[in-house]
Amino acid sequence: MRTKQVYFILLLLFAFSAQAQQISDVQFKKEGLDKVRIYYTLSGIEKGTTIELSLFLSKDGGITYSGALQMIEGDVNRYVYDGVAAKTMLWLVLKEPNYYYLIGDKIRFKVKLKIEPTKTVKKEAVVINTFANYTETASGFSLDMVAIKGGSFMMGSPKSEVNHGSSETQHQVIVSDFFMGKYEVSQQEYESLMGKNPSSFKGANLPVESVSWFDAIKYCNALSKKEGLPVAYNQSTGELLDANGNKTTDITKVVGYRLPTEAEWEFAARAGSSTAFSTGDNLTTNQANYDGNYPYNGNAKGEYRSKTVAVNSFSANNFGLYNMHGNVWEWCYDWYGSYSDISNNTNPIYPKKGSYRVERGGCWFNYAENCRSAYR
Repeated sequence: MRTKQVYFILLLLFAFSAQAQQISDVQFKKEGLDKVRIYYTLSGIEKGTTIELSLFLSKDGGITYSGALQMIEGDVNRYVYDGVAAKTMLWLVLKEPNYYYLIGDKIRFKVKLKIEPTKTVKKEAVVINTFANYTETASGFSLDMVAIKGGSFMMGSPKSEVNHGSSETQHQVIVSDFFMGKYEVSQQEYESLMGKNPSSFKGANLPVESVSWFDAIKYCNALSKKEGLPVAYNQSTGELLDANGNKTTDITKVVGYRLPTEAEWEFAARAGSSTAFSTGDNLTTNQANYDGNYPYNGNAKGEYRSKTVAVNSFSANNFGLYNMHGNVWEWCYDWYGSYSDISNNTNPIYPKKGSYRVERGGCWFNYAENCRSAYR
């Protein structure tokens, strides 16, 4: 249960020097999947003065900073009037070159205000609520999200892949930008919101398990309501809802938290790879939690833990996501069916109806082959 769109406001604290020109009241608000609205107030700026506001990002606690972020629109490089009314600019996060996801607990920002023609004022900003983690607090827990840049990929597996399944027919798919949970949903997260914990293996940081597909969408809706978002599902029928509460099959119109589509899940699990696993053509028990007595393609046996492990176990894949292979099965939105049942290869949902919903990723008691990126 991973995907969502987010709305939030975060405040930055600035240490001002005693200068007439000031920038203050800086706020950030997430807009949709791929934009951050930045509000700020100017003082001491004469009408008609040309200003330039630049935003810089550090991932190491302010030791080093990137170059000025490029994908910014709004009150930048233009004539801006002084006054208390907030000015705005828009950061197109997912279009920022070489910036694929926003994670890390040492994120800092630096804002540079350049006033033409002679004065430059630098202000150091410290994030209060770990903005760059897209970390939000709801019901006493933090939910980390990773921004995934969409694209085109080959979904399914080639017939030459060891243990290729007949339902894994390879085909080209395009997915739009989306956000996905950095970790599997933990028992602490689930219980603090839903008031119960159905899991067999108990532990606050273990993944919640033994939940039905309808349990999963109810959790998504509950989280949306908690954060003031429109719900993503009709809980009776399981149909997707747009921001106005109308039935939709276009996932880009869904605003609240939701399950990933099967295509989004595989795109995220592959993380740019085309091999059986994101780790290559082998998956060891040092990389994922599965039954190590049954390795892939004749590789060496490994550990069989006989239980789930913490959601932050092992190393993240190249998109910054944990446990996409093994540990627990992960629900997708789609019905299980043939890939040939869809006619649109952009943000597809497979198929329109069926008897079973799709699970992906394998789990702690499965063979390694069941943890392949294409296995369904």
